[in-house]
Amino acid sequence: MQSPETRPRSRAASSDAAGPPPSTDAATAELDAALRELLRRGVPSLQATVEQRLVHAAYKLCGHNQVRSAQLLGISRSVLRRQLIRFGYLERTGLRRATRPPAPSRA
Repeated sequence: MQSPETRPRSRAASSDAAGPPPSTDAATAELDAALRELLRRGVPSLQATVEQRLVHAAYKLCGHNQVRSAQLLGISRSVLRRQLIRFGYLERTGLRRATRPPAPSRA
């Protein structure tokens, strides 16, 4: 049995308990700087644009998997589906159904 001094520490124990890992801090700082710049420029409908880009990035990163995308964003799947429909990533096909729009034809 290893002593506490020689036992490998877990990732959670080795990171600073008061804050996220440094890579997250750097990414958050970059995001904050980008948002400040967009606010300075007076981008119209900024909140809607940021929300759409965030949903799109999560949906793409998760391979168009709605459950994983919703979990990643910290929202319910039904909220994500409403956003996907609103942003045009899904089309309503019936009372409670939605599907991805057809891919554009290539000529």
